[in-house]
Order: sequence, then C-alpha cells, then structure tokens
Amino acid sequence: MGSHLSRITIIFVVLMTLSCEDKVAILDNPLDQENPEYTPPQVTFVSPSPQESEIVESSEVNFQWHGYMVDEYRTKFDDGEWQDWTEETSATFQYLDEGPHIFSAQGRYVSGDTSAVVSINFSVDAVEGPALMFFPRRRIATTVGQTVAFQVMVEEVEDLSAVECTITFNPEILEVTHISEGSIFKSQGESIFLNNYDNDVGTITISSALLGGYNPSIDGTDYVAIIEMEIKKKRRETLTIDESAVFRNPNNKSISINEIINGLVEIEW
Repeated sequence: MGSHLSRITIIFVVLMTLSCEDKVAILDNPLDQENPEYTPPQVTFVSPSPQESEIVESSEVNFQWHGYMVDEYRTKFDDGEWQDWTEETSATFQYLDEGPHIFSAQGRYVSGDTSAVVSINFSVDAVEGPALMFFPRRRIATTVGQTVAFQVMVEEVEDLSAVECTITFNPEILEVTHISEGSIFKSQGESIFLNNYDNDVGTITISSALLGGYNPSIDGTDYVAIIEMEIKKKRRETLTIDESAVFRNPNNKSISINEIINGLVEIEW
C-alpha cells in the first residue's frame, strides 16, 4: 500500500512540474511584457505615403502603413479627433489646403497593447499663383441650419491694388447670411470694399481696392472677403468663382490669374 502511494505521489509531482513548465512557456513569449525580448506592436509607413517634411504639389494624398503584432489601427489628421479602430491600412485625403499638415497612426494588438504613435509632417503647395481661391477648399457640416464660413483669398500675387469677382451657388441649398471685408487691403491703409448678394438667384459680387498713396499695391497671399452661409438642405454644393474675375495693378491693368479654386460644402450623413 505504501509503495502504491509513493508511486502516486511521484506521478503527481511530475505532472505538477510539467504543468509549471507549460505555464513558463506560455509566459515566455514575445507578447509577454515581462519577457526581456518582448517586442511591442509597431506601425510603419510605406510608399506612396508622403515622406517626412515633403512638399506635396497636390491637394490629394494617400497614406499606407503596415504593422507588426497589430490587429487594428486608428488614425488622426491635423487637429482632428482620433478615428475609430479598424483593420484599414490606407487612407486618402482630398481638398487639402495649402500649408503644413500632419498625419498620425497607431496600432493595437488583440491583447490591448498599443504601438507608439507614428506621424508624418508634410506641406501642400498645390496652387500656382497668382490665384483666386476659397479657403478652406471644403467645409464639412453636420446639420441643416448650420453656418459655414469661407475666406476668398488671393495667392502669390504681385503689385495688386484691386480685386473683382462674381461667385455663384445654388440658393436652394445655401443662403448668404453675412459678407465682411478681408485684411488684404484693409491692413495696408485706406481701402474700398463693395459686396452684393442675391439669395434668390444665387450670386455674390465682390469688389475691393487699395486707395491713397503713390503706386499703392501689395504682394503676397491674403484674404479679400469672408463669406458666411447657412445650409438649407443636405446636399453637396460647389461655390463657383466665375472666370471673369480680375486682378488689377495700380495702373488699372489686369494681372493674369493663373488658377481659380472653388469652394465645396458637404454635409455628413
């Protein structure tokens, strides 16, 4: 009887030892943060993503990435909120405005462990001046009745003393609530600013000029007007700058406008 109990005891000890060894094997794996050789989830950008500090000559960019020990990802663009976690490994952004931008991505493993945030800083220089454009290129609204605002800007102009333009829109979708003078001429001294809008027809006319002094003019990039509009319907609508727009120098001669960039209003469904 004693011999039989001894054999049972030995078998029990062996089984417990193997069980402990199995547990050690489970813990001793690359996903165990207590493992000295532990490698956390990682996210890396791949081509054709813009490179760090790259100047992109397009208003549209595409990012692609992959991960190590990653099941899902989340992304963030500029000062926006982090998007929900998904399995997507690419993202395309359109209607980007001129200037600096930043795109960030982060990965997460099924255990809940997250990677470091990786980011790419880049700049957009898609418009070749002299240009007349909406800033931002696109406004995204969430509800009917919401007010959105656009700046009408001149881009990379020289010897400018006056701007004239007509803008058209669908009055069933948008309604002008207010137009105010921009800083391009007002900040330089005495100026004139005239505007008229017709919400029945869907037109806006703007005339602005720098007055006084000898050979009054400005160089560079700045905004001519701020247009505020109320959304009346859940529709996508373009604000179109007519090709009759004119830049003038102090001698009242036309300055060639190289590009015209329209504005876009979208409502998230």
